[in-house]
Amino acid sequence: MDTLIFKSTRILPRIIAPLTLMVALLFSACTSDPQTEALLLRADSFMESHPDTAYRLLDSIAPYMYGKPEALRMRHLLLAAHAQNKLYIPFTTDSIMKVVAEYYDHHGTSNERMLAHHLLGCTYRDMKDYPAALSCLYDAIECADTLDTDCNHIYLSNIYIQMYELFYNQYMQTKALEALQQARHHAEKAGDRYRAGQCVNIMSRIYFMLDDTVNMLETSREARTLLLAESRHQEAARTYNSDILVAVERSEYDSARTLMNVYETESGLFDDKGDIQTGYEEYYYIKGMYYLGLNRTDSAEICFRKLGHSDYILDAQKGLLELYKKKKDTDSIIKYSTIYEESLNIWVNSVKNENVGKIIASNNYNRHKNLAVAKEREANESHLLNMFFFLH
Repeated sequence: MDTLIFKSTRILPRIIAPLTLMVALLFSACTSDPQTEALLLRADSFMESHPDTAYRLLDSIAPYMYGKPEALRMRHLLLAAHAQNKLYIPFTTDSIMKVVAEYYDHHGTSNERMLAHHLLGCTYRDMKDYPAALSCLYDAIECADTLDTDCNHIYLSNIYIQMYELFYNQYMQTKALEALQQARHHAEKAGDRYRAGQCVNIMSRIYFMLDDTVNMLETSREARTLLLAESRHQEAARTYNSDILVAVERSEYDSARTLMNVYETESGLFDDKGDIQTGYEEYYYIKGMYYLGLNRTDSAEICFRKLGHSDYILDAQKGLLELYKKKKDTDSIIKYSTIYEESLNIWVNSVKNENVGKIIASNNYNRHKNLAVAKEREANESHLLNMFFFLH
């Protein structure tokens, strides 16, 4: 899923929200609820195709929402947060969405409750409180009524994708796979085979990371089938990346060359000079190992040197070490063995720190969960106490 959906970088776009004369005149002339409802409905209609338009419209009517019925004010806040999230504008506080989520716990549709809790989770994600974010995502899923024909399966798929990202970033690959499987399921329920293909493509990468070659190849083929069925030829060609490395590792160089031709000519990732786009440089390691297998050491070195100018420094060092082993260059072998070992130790220590963070996060998640259970118990006890006084 070389996609936008799974990008973790939050970019603050330049949003200009002018107060339009039309909206001002409309509110000054008539502030009836039907007018407000019509504007909110119009903003919602832009949410998927033009979220920037929805954001500007919602921002322009915000000053006029004071004094409106609570249902309309909460609807406005919900839609404004939805547009903000779609535009990757980070949330800096949970105060608004906590109120909105609490309101929709007792009002509105199951889809609105699901959306409110998901957006509350997004606020915690932006505030780096990942356990709270995960807890809210679970709440959002529980709000969904999957038996209802109006259930928004696409949005439910998005929630599972968000969960995948949280699990993946905490090295919880099995949980990440489970979340992607659910994301795919709901994409298919909504009839979105392209999204389903993206999910399966990412699953294949996780299987590759887990060294599960059988499942990796199977899901990679399945992803291509789904993507080609939707005429997504570039995305389908990009799924060959891991397949090529497997072929190289198996010394199946003719097969690797065939897949490399497809990848380089149909993926849309390469410029006229044959250089790959930023973020995909790991391919230079794969191609370097291919050349090394054919004893084309000069070509292999060019690939590994290119890799050294990217974020894949560790792979570059590993490739150069293999290169000098092939050349039997003792001095360079000693040099790159030391460099690679030092870099590997730094990486391992960083992973250890991440795992410590994961344990802490797990404990924090349990704390959030226990607090929620305690709050629910307190509410139930209060309700029983009120019933006791009422009956007596």
